[in-house]
Amino acid sequence: SVSLAAVSSTALEIAYGPAYTEETTAFAILTLTSIFTAQAAILTATLQATGKTHSLLKITLAATIIDLAAVALAARMLGPTAGALGRALLYVTSVALSYRFLRPIAHVQVFSGFRHASILALGVGIPLLLTDQLLTTFLSLTAILRLPLLLAVFTAAFLSVSRRARVFRPQDFAILKDALPRRLHPYLRTLELLIIGPPSTAP
Repeated sequence: SVSLAAVSSTALEIAYGPAYTEETTAFAILTLTSIFTAQAAILTATLQATGKTHSLLKITLAATIIDLAAVALAARMLGPTAGALGRALLYVTSVALSYRFLRPIAHVQVFSGFRHASILALGVGIPLLLTDQLLTTFLSLTAILRLPLLLAVFTAAFLSVSRRARVFRPQDFAILKDALPRRLHPYLRTLELLIIGPPSTAP
């Protein structure tokens, strides 16, 4: 999501045309906070499974009020960006309140892996942002011409940061292996070698 936010102008131009690049800020906000959308869905399902529907109604009401208030206060000044900001606050509030209600009754790890995820996000997002700005501002390349270069930067940065920071573990690929069809296992193994590297041999 950070990588997509970093190249939001290019992504919007490719998907919808140059006319929509004015909404880059709103699109970047929505993509940056997409992790909270996923977390809110997981925590909501957990609240339902534990019979905390009354608490879920309170959380939904509070988050909706914050969303509407943010849009109402910022709409005149920010325009469509206010809607994206309100939606981001909606999901951030849902995650925060859900975690508070669940903490006494269930062991939820909302921030598990956050450090490694942040390292990977910044290590990939920053080079993409700088490259996109360079290609747009100084070279004035169209979005289609920028895309292959951005994909190359993304791939190089992702592999480099993943290996150096040891973001992924063999266990992560074991989960994928169980979920994928057997015919895809060789490709998954190749991907694992690229991201993690060959297994270290003990002396």
